[in-house]
Amino acid sequence: MGIRVKLMRRLIYEPGGEGLAMGCKAAGFSTGTFANIFRLTRETSGANGPFDTHEFERLIDFYDRLKPDHAEKVVSRWRRDPDFLHAVNQMEEAS
Repeated sequence: MGIRVKLMRRLIYEPGGEGLAMGCKAAGFSTGTFANIFRLTRETSGANGPFDTHEFERLIDFYDRLKPDHAEKVVSRWRRDPDFLHAVNQMEEAS
C-alpha cells in the first residue's frame, strides 16, 4: 500500500474505524471481509468494555456508502501526508 508503518498502526487501531474502512475499501475488500478485520483488530487491541454494536453498525453503513474511488484518493493522500487522517476525521464529524 505504500503507507508508513506508524500511520498504518494508527489507521488499524483508531477508535472510530474510519481509517481502516478507507484502507479496506481502497484495497477492494468486501463488506464482510472489512467487518471481520475490524472485529479482529478490536479483539487483539486489548480494548476494554463490551463491543458497541451501534457503533459497529454505523461503521458498516459508512463502509457501504464509501465509494472506492474516494477511498483510493484518500489513501494516495496518506502516502504523501500521514496527518491526513485528522482531516478525514474532521470531514466525518462535519457530515
